[in-house]
Amino acid sequence: MKKITVALCLDDGLGMTFCGKRQSRDRLLIDDLLQSIGSRPLWIHPYSSLLFEGKATPHVSERPMEDCPGGAVCFLETEPPTAYLPQIDRILLYRWNRLYPSDLRFQIDPRLLGYRLTEVSEFAGSSHDRITKEVYEK
Repeated sequence: MKKITVALCLDDGLGMTFCGKRQSRDRLLIDDLLQSIGSRPLWIHPYSSLLFEGKATPHVSERPMEDCPGGAVCFLETEPPTAYLPQIDRILLYRWNRLYPSDLRFQIDPRLLGYRLTEVSEFAGSSHDRITKEVYEK
């Protein structure tokens, strides 16, 4: 079974989207994500393409979780990874440290599913004074 890393952005209520749209687009968060994954292949949905223009050339797919190979990273904005949990060996959570209205929530507590919190760091983003990055590994 393939093993992949998933990256997501969440507000304080675990919200991912509001009216089906991203809550924010922070360019320094994208820089941190790209630095964190190094040379590993990145898969995204076409909706996320704008975030990576001029920074990276990710693989774009209507079904990024299905199409990305083992060892790859999948950045998700509008699809929770719940159905793919058996394939996920690492989760990168970027937290906005704000509460936004949301209509799609990340309803997973990684620790209850056997993931270990292996890293926590904070940095100032381009649109947020403080972004917290949490890394969970199986």
